[in-house]
Amino acid sequence: MPRITFVPGLLLLVGLNAAGCLAAVPNANDWHLTNVVKNLELHGSVSQAITTYTVKRGSGSSEPFFVAFSAAEYEKLAFADAIVDGQGKTPTALPLQDEGLDPEDPTTHLASLNLPESAAEVTVSVRCAYNHLVEALPKVIAQTDPVLLIWKGDVGLRTPYVADKGRVKVITPIQNVPNYTPKDETATKSGNKITFGPYENIQPYRSASIKQGSVHYEHPVPVTSVVTFDRVAEVSHWGDNIAIEDRIWLRNDGPALKGHFSRIDYQMAQFKQKGQASTLIRFRVHLPAGAKDAYFIDQIGNVSTSRFYPAPPAPHLIATPSNLLGERRSSALDLQPRYPILGGWNYTFSIGWNQKLSTGGWAKRLGAGTYSVSVPFLTPVGDATALDDVKTTIVLPEGATDIKTFLPFAVDSLTQQKYVTYLDTVGRPSLVLEKARCSEKHSQLVYVQYRLSPTAHLRKPLAVSTVALGLFMLAGALRRFDPKIKAQ
Repeated sequence: MPRITFVPGLLLLVGLNAAGCLAAVPNANDWHLTNVVKNLELHGSVSQAITTYTVKRGSGSSEPFFVAFSAAEYEKLAFADAIVDGQGKTPTALPLQDEGLDPEDPTTHLASLNLPESAAEVTVSVRCAYNHLVEALPKVIAQTDPVLLIWKGDVGLRTPYVADKGRVKVITPIQNVPNYTPKDETATKSGNKITFGPYENIQPYRSASIKQGSVHYEHPVPVTSVVTFDRVAEVSHWGDNIAIEDRIWLRNDGPALKGHFSRIDYQMAQFKQKGQASTLIRFRVHLPAGAKDAYFIDQIGNVSTSRFYPAPPAPHLIATPSNLLGERRSSALDLQPRYPILGGWNYTFSIGWNQKLSTGGWAKRLGAGTYSVSVPFLTPVGDATALDDVKTTIVLPEGATDIKTFLPFAVDSLTQQKYVTYLDTVGRPSLVLEKARCSEKHSQLVYVQYRLSPTAHLRKPLAVSTVALGLFMLAGALRRFDPKIKAQ
């Protein structure tokens, strides 16, 4: 059986997993915070937060720096990293290490990172993406009603250390915010921004309660999420091609429809070119540059209400996620489902395309019989869409051995299976990667290195030639065989 090796050396982040045992306990005197600013951007199924800490060393200069999340918030966490900037040096990305629940405060979940010892004062920016941090309120609306969402959480600052000052800013998509709490002297609203604070002399969460609040706001576009995302990428040396197919279960997480669907209201909104926030009509998927032969099918068959906009191959841009390349540098697939998708409705479909290995820069020959191929872990669906469960299968050529996998982030599971399709003899080795709670931040490349001998290259044509020769010989033998009964 081919050997598979997992190489963690290229991990950019340490995975944030379920609550576990606390490896270390934060000491409030280890670090001092001169300022803390948390910016929370609320959207639909995905929300983003950036918390910036201005940090000074305390008594424990060699101790790790702890970051505190509320336990409820941490359960929704899909992605997190930390950027450290200090004393004019180039900002550096550092991994976050999950430390589990605080045994003295089960409402707080901790993560840690090791700051450089050379800097006396640094700025740490913790960037997070959350899935399903908000929910619909009301949960049932008429077809033409606006979509309102509500967020509940910390409007105070949760930190293990004393902070001189800080504030929390919540940003909504548009200015329509029917309500927010608390409405006291610390809360102000300006446009689509609600600021809680500034606070002064902020105490550690263990010695002070964290102020809670809520923001009830309008969301101008449908709230969508991907329940399951199943990708299969087949690598073919003979075809100089990667064939990718994504099987997707899409759901509208907005308020459910009150009453029956009105075709008249739907057509009037289309005529006025005014979309209904509760109804998903179309969306775009950005594909890599150089994608070709794109298709869009569902359980019935081919869906013709789609448009494909190809872009030429760009090998120097393959490491950049396709949704960040811009309209002209990435290929695009505009999808319009067979029917409008309202709140609570589901739609399952598949999209696929081909990519050239050589001209696209997706594969490299590292030496005699050694190759490297890069495959995107996922492709974002629409804008700011949560992906609850992602499964990516990378199918290598038949006969590949000494397989090594380089991951850009931690995954929940990595296994090897045998993938059998037409014209195979013993089947192809495949790598199956699975991860829950994903976002567009995970649209990064997975690198796979493997060996493929010259005899393995010839296995498929030899198998085809053998079958063809066997059929030819069988046909010749049947022509010589006379089934008739001869008269005596």
